[in-house]
Amino acid sequence: TPSHTFPHLPTPSHTFSELLRRTRRLLPPPLRRSRSEGCSKAPHQRGVDHEVVRSPLCEDELVYDDEQLGVSTVYEVLLSTVRRFGHRPCLGTRQALPSGELGRYTWCSYNALYKRVLSVGSGLRRLGVQRGEFVGLLCDNGPEWVVTEQACHAYGLVSVPLWSTVGIAYVEKLLQDSGVVAVVCSDRWTSALLGLACEGKVGELRLLVQLSTLGYDELVLKETLPPDRQLKLYDLCFVERMGECQRLPPSPSEASALATVVYRWRLDAEPVGCRLSQASLVASLCGLRMCMRCLVDAADVHLSYVPLAHIFERSLLHLCLAVGAAVGFYTGAQAAFLEDVRVLRPSFIVGLPGAFRQLQRKYERLTAQWVAPYRRLFEWAWRRKLAAIRHARVGSQPLLDWLFFGQVAASLGGRVKFVL
Repeated sequence: TPSHTFPHLPTPSHTFSELLRRTRRLLPPPLRRSRSEGCSKAPHQRGVDHEVVRSPLCEDELVYDDEQLGVSTVYEVLLSTVRRFGHRPCLGTRQALPSGELGRYTWCSYNALYKRVLSVGSGLRRLGVQRGEFVGLLCDNGPEWVVTEQACHAYGLVSVPLWSTVGIAYVEKLLQDSGVVAVVCSDRWTSALLGLACEGKVGELRLLVQLSTLGYDELVLKETLPPDRQLKLYDLCFVERMGECQRLPPSPSEASALATVVYRWRLDAEPVGCRLSQASLVASLCGLRMCMRCLVDAADVHLSYVPLAHIFERSLLHLCLAVGAAVGFYTGAQAAFLEDVRVLRPSFIVGLPGAFRQLQRKYERLTAQWVAPYRRLFEWAWRRKLAAIRHARVGSQPLLDWLFFGQVAASLGGRVKFVL
């Protein structure tokens, strides 16, 4: 956000810069370039210096497993957390009240999550999805997204996020390019996918699972498919119930096996998928754990707002699941984002520019009501607070926090440690 439009409060980039400055004091010296040793060079490469840029947290080798937890796949990460934090809250959503308004967050435990993962994974396998086949995820952030992805890891399937924020034309390209055989989708996508199936534009898709209960419209549209279109249609409740009644033992993939295919979000180009192994996902998780070990733990709460098709948000979710933190999901309406923040009271916020623009407008309306002397006093207090943060003197200005910054902190729930 341009600083001249709102000079009184930090922009998101400033906030992240301060986080880096605070974290830097906890880490070894910065990245260094070291010449590779013990590496033989080809004749045409002799005389060329080969340099490898290493993180100071792991200078000798790449991180591909978590030695502290003893895990090397995403399924092992979940299993380890369930054993350590089984009864702690894991995934939370806001439920609608009889009045139509949204209430407080309700939570399921890690034990409940693991039970659902085994049920959904068993159900998908019973419905004909084989190990190594691709399962698409076409829905907004929510517990069902996490359950389906973890079920893929537990039973050797490959998850493929399909970007629910794009149009049906781009989703058609993703279906054709990825070769998914099953798609778990929200109800707003079911009719569109059935329409593509009638036209024979769904690639190898043969199983469609709707998150909510199937309605009359979906069942009627399913009957209009040509006889040669072998597409099964169920809702997630049926799949989960089938898996619960016909439970299969978990059969996770090896660390070197393909775990997911990640597509970039570019509507002006052809789909480009990045194939990541189990070891790659665990390496991303380990990197985040090493860099954020002093910032995220089991007592934290994360608001999942960025689409989980984004690999960073998914890595952050894996980090929360690894340390036993709680993850609450936003309600899906961008206008209600600040209300979700106030109710959930997250420990940190990872968002998109749209969310921060809401914060910008809210605080602009707030500061516009201040008289000039108070505004100048606030600017002086902000400069002192910023200088304290830059010198890692966090919490050294309690009087200023109480007088000036309490309202800002309260509007974000009162316990936000950093914003990214």
